[in-house]
Amino acid sequence: MFATMKPGGYFDTTYNERLRIIYTPWQWGAWICFLVLISLYPIFVSSYLATIGIRIGISIISVIGLNIIVGSTGLLSVGHAAFMAVGAYCSSILMSKLGFNFFTSLLTAGLMGGIAGLIFGAPSLRIKGFYVALATLAGHFIIIWLLMEWFGGATAQPAPRPQIFGISFDSDISYYYLVAVVTIFFGIFARNLLRSKIGRAFVATRDNDIAAEILGVNIYACKLLSFFVGCFYAGVSGCLMAHFWGFTNIQAFPFDNAIWYLGMVIVGGMGSVLGSVFGAAFFVILEELSFIIAPSIAVLIPSLGVATEAAIKWLIFSGVIIVFVIFEPNGMAHRWNLIKASFRIYPFNY
Repeated sequence: MFATMKPGGYFDTTYNERLRIIYTPWQWGAWICFLVLISLYPIFVSSYLATIGIRIGISIISVIGLNIIVGSTGLLSVGHAAFMAVGAYCSSILMSKLGFNFFTSLLTAGLMGGIAGLIFGAPSLRIKGFYVALATLAGHFIIIWLLMEWFGGATAQPAPRPQIFGISFDSDISYYYLVAVVTIFFGIFARNLLRSKIGRAFVATRDNDIAAEILGVNIYACKLLSFFVGCFYAGVSGCLMAHFWGFTNIQAFPFDNAIWYLGMVIVGGMGSVLGSVFGAAFFVILEELSFIIAPSIAVLIPSLGVATEAAIKWLIFSGVIIVFVIFEPNGMAHRWNLIKASFRIYPFNY
């Protein structure tokens, strides 16, 4: 409801105006300030903080894709890390061995991730709920096994930094700008996709697939398209991750990551692009904070043993998800919408 509320004094006279995302000069100003902040961020921070920004951008792309599948269409997928691995291996091989340029490798990585999503999302045409999760779970281990068999086990594949129009993105700052541009582009694309006829079909399938089919929605095509788009995003994020680290290794895409991506969707807000941004940024920052406080906890409570530093991240992540499921099940995006709505009706309480 709150996502469609308009600021006071602004009225729609045409359908195109009804589809606007940004209405007021204040909103335009906030958006411009956000872009300026994103542009200046790597200039005034250390290289370490710039790498955190890169990781946040890559995670946002991946979580947006998973949110399209889980949040918008209602299909539970736990194989997202494997689809990222498909994109990572595809891009690294195309650039390092076949000499493809970065844009071609990026799009091909997304397409290969989307095709893998079509294959392992096809069971959703006959099964629902928990059983779809089991199908994607099997898909994760099948994909990981195939990649290990085809590309020499756990041997790392080189993934060189891209060079576009003679500009080399070999430094973290330059690569940050590349990731930022790709993230903003795919974020805007997803936002408009979910507002389109296709996005409304996703939501109708999620809410009641029988009613959606009666109203003329092809739920089979809708489910497959959702898996394709969501896994396309996973392939793109896997490509960016591979070229960020400089190599592709199967150990960089464990099953744990797929679970935590689901956690990012839950914490950020299901079915929301902004929720994907909130969830991904929150978890990446929380992970870095856990690495900082883990040694202090190990010193304060030595009886916990040396495993404390390794386990504190998972304990914090698990606790955060439990807290959000109990106290804020609609995620951070819902709370943000409530805050915006409170400003719109201030000083009245209705």
